[in-house]
Amino acid sequence: MRERDEFELVLNQAGYHRRMTTPGACGSLSIKDMLAQILAHEQDVADRMQEALQGEVRPPAQTWPEYEQFLARFGYPDFSSPLQIIDHSNEWVVEKYRGVPLDEVVAQDVNAFNAIINGLENMNDEQLDRHNFIQRVHKATIQPYHKYRYEIAAWLAGQENTKPAE
Repeated sequence: MRERDEFELVLNQAGYHRRMTTPGACGSLSIKDMLAQILAHEQDVADRMQEALQGEVRPPAQTWPEYEQFLARFGYPDFSSPLQIIDHSNEWVVEKYRGVPLDEVVAQDVNAFNAIINGLENMNDEQLDRHNFIQRVHKATIQPYHKYRYEIAAWLAGQENTKPAE
């Protein structure tokens, strides 16, 4: 929660829509693009947690037809599959959300994060351990929050330093 709070503070510093959708915050990515990537990874973990709570275990896609079926069903790549290449998957996610309004991406991200919190609160230690959810949650939340928080802050500082004098 602390990492999420610090990440949201940096997002709030970016403030307005144009800044959130301007490429360059992380390479060629905008802050919205980064959020879309985080959203997809969070939604994946949240969905896997919900399945585990219902006693379902979905094995990672092992063939391309299985991978395509997963993509069609869930709307994001199968991040657990040995077939997926993370850079390609993240590019796919950015392209998927390109035309989606920023407010909707933010709302979906908040919902996915809340679903993870709900999953953590409703799982017992055995379920968390068996499905490796603590590490999966860390990888989908804390790691990108920490990484992108610093990248966004540096980008914002650079934006402030390039403002023309008044």
